[in-house]
Amino acid sequence: MSTSKDGKDGTDWSADQYLKFHDERTRAVHDLVHRVPLPGGRFPLSDKKGDTPLRIIDLGCGPGNSTAVLADRFPGAQLSGVDSSPNMIAKARATLPGVAFGLADLRTYAPAPGAADLLLANAVFQWLSLAERLPTVLRLFAALPPGGVFAYQVPDNKSEPTHQAMREVARGEAPGTSPSDPWVATLRELHDRDPIETPEQIYDALIPHSQSVDVWHAVYNHVLVGGPKDIVEWMRGTGLQPWVNALPDEVTKQAFVAAYERRLGELYERRVDNSVIIRYPRLFVVAVKK
Repeated sequence: MSTSKDGKDGTDWSADQYLKFHDERTRAVHDLVHRVPLPGGRFPLSDKKGDTPLRIIDLGCGPGNSTAVLADRFPGAQLSGVDSSPNMIAKARATLPGVAFGLADLRTYAPAPGAADLLLANAVFQWLSLAERLPTVLRLFAALPPGGVFAYQVPDNKSEPTHQAMREVARGEAPGTSPSDPWVATLRELHDRDPIETPEQIYDALIPHSQSVDVWHAVYNHVLVGGPKDIVEWMRGTGLQPWVNALPDEVTKQAFVAAYERRLGELYERRVDNSVIIRYPRLFVVAVKK
């Protein structure tokens, strides 16, 4: 899930924090993997008796939850995974000792030409800037053989209240906050994540090199029984961490997170069972190489 997207101080990601919502975070991987086509008669692996196994690389594999889905979907595949987070790679290796995991940043990672039949990336490319995102996708796509598949999904949730609230609180613009709050001077200068390309932009970039390009959106409505506190815990595993890591001391970090949680309490209405529902749009891409 990660590609050098930690905070300014280089603090690593936490696999345990990320996996607090394992089932919810992994649903999109299942949906993506089950849309991978069967190109060139090379799939499924269960029919490949004595043949060369399918080679799959999990890009931004995180703690290995997406790799485990691939292992279930394609039994017998030659699996490997890369991620920029040492903590995530350690967790992945402990969970799936039979898979080759390694440290790599997707900005510079270059699989050998023809080294993979399927490249999968779950919730990683959103951390690249607009200027580098599609060029990175195209560079990796070029390493696939004809008929190879590139499948990825990214959260497309920058305009959701979870993220709007982060930006408002960070700038001291949310109700109950002020530009003089102790975190504002630091976070005002922090570059926010770039928006995701439109389906049309992605299609136009990939189709000259593809037999087919499938692009779609899905919206997940996740029920969090702990209310705003659970939203904070969810966000600590991903989008909130770069903001928190940028702050200079624990007191300021706690004050910022508390203000963020208060704002979420204003934005998310409790359901009849006292839970909250967060809306989580994701964009999916599956391309088959010419």
